[in-house]
Amino acid sequence: MSHAHFLLAPGRLGVQAHCLRHEIAAGLEPTLERVATLGLRAIEMMSFPGCRGQPWGDFGAAADRAPRDLAAALRAAGLDCPSTMVLERELDAERIEATLRWVDGIGCPRLVQSSFGIGAGASEADWQSAFDRLEDRARHVRAAGLRYVLHTQPNLWRPLGDRRPIDLLLERLDPHLMQLEYDPSGAIIHGLDPAGPLRARPDAFYALHLRDGHTPPEPVYYLAALPLGAGSVDWPALLGAARASAIGYGFLEMEVAEPALTFAALESSCRYLRERPLPPDASRFQPRHDTRIADME
Repeated sequence: MSHAHFLLAPGRLGVQAHCLRHEIAAGLEPTLERVATLGLRAIEMMSFPGCRGQPWGDFGAAADRAPRDLAAALRAAGLDCPSTMVLERELDAERIEATLRWVDGIGCPRLVQSSFGIGAGASEADWQSAFDRLEDRARHVRAAGLRYVLHTQPNLWRPLGDRRPIDLLLERLDPHLMQLEYDPSGAIIHGLDPAGPLRARPDAFYALHLRDGHTPPEPVYYLAALPLGAGSVDWPALLGAARASAIGYGFLEMEVAEPALTFAALESSCRYLRERPLPPDASRFQPRHDTRIADME
């Protein structure tokens, strides 16, 4: 199984659509065209209907457009859509079939569950039961012809005795059933090495959310993103671990504190990646490539 590093293979570096919800609400096509001008060739979509009316902002009139129209807009902008994020409630029994049709309708092969609910005082047994339910959901999604991916939410790094839920998940995960989309926020929030999970289970991950940040004095529920290089993440180490893993895509997730600065953060992050040398290839998962950052050319 071969995986091209997202900084080397054309089309593998992209952006997460959710951080562009305000821009997309103002105009889908102009936003997609602006993404393409950054040299990005992929976008991780978000279920527009699922976000309708959310307090943190939604996608406006774009939520009313048919999936085939969205697929056409992506093609016109030259953007691939390898995955789509959905909310947990969209996978409830009464909504899951409509959600699967929407994801399939935009021509996307992967469904990414953005998070799942679990109590603050959950025990190890509670977490294992939650993972059982996620695996059942993965089987349902796969039976519909899509691949199932779980986005790593911050509370997976919450202490659980002398372990953490992310350790339990990595121990049991079968990448043929489900993969992980690695968001390093949880590691940053808890002051841990963001590269650690990639080194522990390099075969478990499908994509990397690219965002920076500083560890807060005390753990927080959510950490706003900083442009790459503006925080404390050791990017050579993290990108090196990603290169030695099964990760094939990188999505810039600039959920910055001030939404009006989203594109400025994307531009800064693209520049940061373009100006940094890529770590040496230590991967058995990928073929050799020329060492230029193809997406940024």
